[in-house]
Amino acid sequence: MTIALLLLIFGLPGVAFWLLVPGLDPIGRLVVASAASPTLLSAVAGVMLVTGLWSPGWGLIAVFLISGLMMLAALAHRARRRPPAPLTVAPRPAVPPRPAVPAAGPEENDEWIFNS
Repeated sequence: MTIALLLLIFGLPGVAFWLLVPGLDPIGRLVVASAASPTLLSAVAGVMLVTGLWSPGWGLIAVFLISGLMMLAALAHRARRRPPAPLTVAPRPAVPPRPAVPAAGPEENDEWIFNS
């Protein structure tokens, strides 16, 4: 039960931060999510202690609420982004045919050898 609760407490903010940084590669997203999750938990606990409102139950609710709002913001941003325009290939212009070059006879091709 304790391990499942810890996974839930640390996992939900981690998933929220994972969704907030879609531009990073998976390793970078994992680093950001694993660093930001305990930071969010510490910030919520610190604010609740300073204001005198500390309670484990309310702390859990605050973390879940903040994580849920971050997930909604990330999903709303993802839905609002326009998909990239499809790549279109412009047709190549027609290449005019090359004019035919008259074939040179064997005597014309060998003249350069004898000129010095």
